[in-house]
Amino acid sequence: IAQVSLHNRTIRITDRWTKENFTYEVPMTDGGHGGADPLLLDNFIRTVKGEVENLSTLEQGKLSTSIAEAAELSRERGETIKF
Repeated sequence: IAQVSLHNRTIRITDRWTKENFTYEVPMTDGGHGGADPLLLDNFIRTVKGEVENLSTLEQGKLSTSIAEAAELSRERGETIKF
């Protein structure tokens, strides 16, 4: 079970079998997605320029987008989305 607090910037995970709790604090950063956006943009530009190899496949990109869309639908509807 995972519980997220945007106000406290924490993620709390409860182990399904042991019921042990783990709490992770999310640091405040610049940029969206926990500060990853500037890094993602930089990596994208470097990939387009041919400076680094693209490590993600088209299939992985489609799956990532599907997961994000399902998460948003789940948030909006308050239910599990199967795909």
